[in-house]
Amino acid sequence: FLEFQLTNFGSNANYFETFAITRKQHYYKMCQAVQHYNMSQTVQHYNMSQAVQHYNMSQAVQHYNMSQTVQHYHMSQTVQHYKMS
Repeated sequence: FLEFQLTNFGSNANYFETFAITRKQHYYKMCQAVQHYNMSQTVQHYNMSQAVQHYNMSQAVQHYNMSQTVQHYHMSQTVQHYKMS
């Protein structure tokens, strides 16, 4: 009977050890998943920032082109006015 108790205790100890290892692995996997998620978020954020910068640059270029067009128009007007004079 004592031998049975010892054997039983031994298998319980193994069970708890296995359970603890499984818990650790699960926790580790969760940490990995969270890190991966955070990295994905960071990458998305970076891509969004890049997109915003690109959009802002496009806007700036359009604005510059419009300014150039307006200047050109004013110059044409000045030239016409000069010719008329």
